[in-house]
Amino acid sequence: MKAALIEQGFVPKGIKENQLVMWQSSEMGEMARVLNRHGLAHDVEGATHAHMTVSEYKKSMDEKRLTAVKWKKELPDKLQLDNSLLKIENEKLNEQINSPWKSFFYSS
Repeated sequence: MKAALIEQGFVPKGIKENQLVMWQSSEMGEMARVLNRHGLAHDVEGATHAHMTVSEYKKSMDEKRLTAVKWKKELPDKLQLDNSLLKIENEKLNEQINSPWKSFFYSS
């Protein structure tokens, strides 16, 4: 793979800037040009995250924990509601099965 990339012109300049890294950045640049040509945006992961101070980071982590706790509290209530609705539906179906009157449909 290294020899093929060197043959294509990706000559390494060091350990951190090797053939594969150079090829990946070249491909990402080409993809960005194609997307821009078609009017689409290219989002780079991690590029939009600004540096946070220690207090800002702690505040964001606390917000994440609070939302996780909120979901944990709401989830059992939703599950209980779903469970009770399923029990009601099950009872209705059992009544239909055990009923002496059977429904039928005519078809032409």
